[in-house]
Amino acid sequence: ILLLTPRVEGRAGWSPNDLEFLNDLIKHVRDKYVVADDRVAVVGMGNAAPVAAVFAFRQPQLVRGLALIDSPPLGRVPENSSERHLQIYSLARGATIEAAKWNQAIIELRKAGYSAVLTRSDDETGVYPSADANAELARWVDSLDRR
Repeated sequence: ILLLTPRVEGRAGWSPNDLEFLNDLIKHVRDKYVVADDRVAVVGMGNAAPVAAVFAFRQPQLVRGLALIDSPPLGRVPENSSERHLQIYSLARGATIEAAKWNQAIIELRKAGYSAVLTRSDDETGVYPSADANAELARWVDSLDRR
């Protein structure tokens, strides 16, 4: 697994203005390394989750998996691409968001044709997920080409 964790410097976080940079970054890595098409995932945590979701929904030819930590996708989601079939993993930690909102988000994703998984954890929010949660996420990414 090749893991890229770009950081935003001098700002509060990622914004939709960064989508071109993320697109170029993935293309650069794919040009430099052998990367399986069906095992590329984008992960967004907290305030970065909506930007990761927008990127994945707009770039189905580049991304096979979308992992959202502490934030379900907001608003209406596009229909899933039958040629790439984006898969979605969500991690709800602590009291991040009410269970009803998470459940509704998963229902909407499935209605739009996405394979969507929701995992709940008692981890505290505001810090990175636990080693167990990261291991589960890594297993999910590893399985993307097998679904």
